[in-house]
Amino acid sequence: MNAPVVDVGRTAVLVVDMQNDFVEVGAPLEFPEGRRMLPATQKVLDAARLRGMAVIYAAHVHRADAVGPGHPSDLYPPLAAGELP
Repeated sequence: MNAPVVDVGRTAVLVVDMQNDFVEVGAPLEFPEGRRMLPATQKVLDAARLRGMAVIYAAHVHRADAVGPGHPSDLYPPLAAGELP
């Protein structure tokens, strides 16, 4: 059986919810199953980067006052400071 061919120039790895709030022991939204996936996730990321594939992280953001969703600038200070495009 032949493995499908992946066009690394048109393919990305999307990483969802692999944040400290979900995977650290004792974290507010701790999800132990996610922590168990870290070694396999790291292997996929290493292989993708080695081949020049894009890696995209989806970050779940909360406002500091926990009222409503946050904004990416709440998570990334350089974005809030206008240092990123």
